[in-house]
Amino acid sequence: MPIKALAFNSTLKASTSSEASSTGKLLDLISSEFETYGVQTEMFTWPITISNLA
Repeated sequence: MPIKALAFNSTLKASTSSEASSTGKLLDLISSEFETYGVQTEMFTWPITISNLA
């Protein structure tokens, strides 16, 4: 049975930004490293907006 990992990226960076969030970059690195050990990684991303924080 394969090992699976879930990664949640909840970033403050706007989805319209052309630059990736630092959290997204970090999760990509972690996911790549996990794959070298046979771990299947699934990432979920959703932005946090000011209206969600109120």
